[in-house]
Amino acid sequence: MILAHEARRSARPRSRSAAPALRAGRRGAFAAVIALSLVSALAVPARAAPADAAPAPEPRLKLLGVQLSAGLPDGVVLSVVYRPWYFLRLNAGPAYNYVGFGIQGGATLIPFHFPVTPTLTGEVGYFFPGDVNARLTQLGISVPSGVQGLLTHVGYTYLSSQLGLEFGGPEVFVFFIRFGLAWLFPSASGVSTTTSGTTTVTVNGVQGRVAAPTANIGFVVYIW
Repeated sequence: MILAHEARRSARPRSRSAAPALRAGRRGAFAAVIALSLVSALAVPARAAPADAAPAPEPRLKLLGVQLSAGLPDGVVLSVVYRPWYFLRLNAGPAYNYVGFGIQGGATLIPFHFPVTPTLTGEVGYFFPGDVNARLTQLGISVPSGVQGLLTHVGYTYLSSQLGLEFGGPEVFVFFIRFGLAWLFPSASGVSTTTSGTTTVTVNGVQGRVAAPTANIGFVVYIW
């Protein structure tokens, strides 16, 4: 019993000395947890800053439209317009020149995409034969009898080149005015007979070539 009592007495100081070590261990574990938390927080990559908003896309270039023009020698023309690029416009459609109907096509170069811009246009057209004599008679113009037969079937082909100006919004609507030079190739397929005394002259068809100034005004509306 004496030995047991001595053992208990010797064990008590050891338990008291172990308590500070335990508290120190707890503090160390707590500090380690805090350190690990800080390291984890620093290791997480910062969220990427939102990228700048992408710029708004440019409006799509309208490709198709309608053109109405009037001038000489092409008469009144209603065309469908196709614009593959902003600097090039193609057109084609029916035409009317008071004598008859025809067809016309052309191309316009537009060097600048501005509200006011110069243009260069080339056109080609053909008018089916018509009765010029009847139209002149309707207008009260007297036609010599010797040429009346020739004017019953008159048509022509023409080529023209023009410089012009366009005004307006190139994406929606433009008005244009043009001046230039045209080459006409008229043909008259009628028959004219002229008698003078005992001499009779018969003319069966005439063809020619004429260079003449040309002028043109009109507008274009882009729809799609």
